[in-house]
Amino acid sequence: MPSKFFRNGKWTGQWHGQIKVRGKRYRSPLLTSKAAAREWEAVVRESLKRTGKPPEAIPTVCLLDLCNGYLDAMQLRQPKTYSEKKNIMKRLVQHFGPDIPVPDILPGRALQYLNGQKAAGFSPAKARKNLAAAWTWGARYIPGFPKDNPFMAVEPFPVKRRPRYVPPMADVEKVLAIASQQDLTMLVVFLNTGARRGEVYRLTWDDIDLDRATIRFWCRKNPQGQLDPEEVPMNADLKTALAEHKVKAPSTEWVFVQPSGRYAGRPYTENRGFPQDLCEKAGVRPFGLHGLRHLVASVLAQDGVPMIDIMCILRHKKLGTTERYVHGPENVRPALRLLEGRFSHVGTKNGANTPKNERARSCNF
Repeated sequence: MPSKFFRNGKWTGQWHGQIKVRGKRYRSPLLTSKAAAREWEAVVRESLKRTGKPPEAIPTVCLLDLCNGYLDAMQLRQPKTYSEKKNIMKRLVQHFGPDIPVPDILPGRALQYLNGQKAAGFSPAKARKNLAAAWTWGARYIPGFPKDNPFMAVEPFPVKRRPRYVPPMADVEKVLAIASQQDLTMLVVFLNTGARRGEVYRLTWDDIDLDRATIRFWCRKNPQGQLDPEEVPMNADLKTALAEHKVKAPSTEWVFVQPSGRYAGRPYTENRGFPQDLCEKAGVRPFGLHGLRHLVASVLAQDGVPMIDIMCILRHKKLGTTERYVHGPENVRPALRLLEGRFSHVGTKNGANTPKNERARSCNF
């Protein structure tokens, strides 16, 4: 079926003739009219009947084929970011049109599109990352797909990172004071393990070993997206809280279940408003569960726990990741105190009031 050829979201006045044969899509060169595109399609179909081969047809992959195939794959492998990827692909198709051949998207057009995303209020860095990944996927799995990645050719965009809000312990204690039984137990798990939200919501009683004082989390942090078990020791506070919760909790295989509503008795997939609603009741600035994971890392660092041990507690693969979780100046304050008195001449005009030999000694480390 003939399709209009768009450039930067605007029709150029040109047409493509295109047909699909045994799963492969063929397109004509750019033509000046819809009638010419239809004539090309008729010639190709007639040639297929006679010889089984289309004449002068160029096998291609259209943008819609790439987007649908990539999203189908990511829905299984990366369900957390699927919605983000879907929105980015939708905007890309709306801009270029679903039938544009992917070889027609060159680095210059990719740059122009990403700049347009920035002007429209979307993140060009996030779009570049996802579209480059989609192109790499297409080159790996789609026959005849172009290898040169136009989105990787675009230089990365600067990203302004906002500092993550890590609540002070005083605010956390106010929230703990008003939390109900199950909410309180969940917060105790987060604060005594530094666990991720999904890991806590996936917990079953088979993952809790009160005799050995261990808790098993299931983590999805591998290229295949599969859940891997990771066992963590429990401290006394956590063991006591879980033992008490087991007595009071509903009799299900899950440690934490939804208390009411249409999904009552089922495990959480998400828990909107937790713990932000508790923060509002307690009269403190709202914080998220991942902020508690950062808080755990910061508290341990301030108490002098080696960074390699914090990495093991948070179950990171790289030490550099753990270092980004340590916030606040308190952990370096003792080191800065070592500088006190080393620069005693500072504050006097060119050291005029300090003897020459004493000024030399004051800078001798």
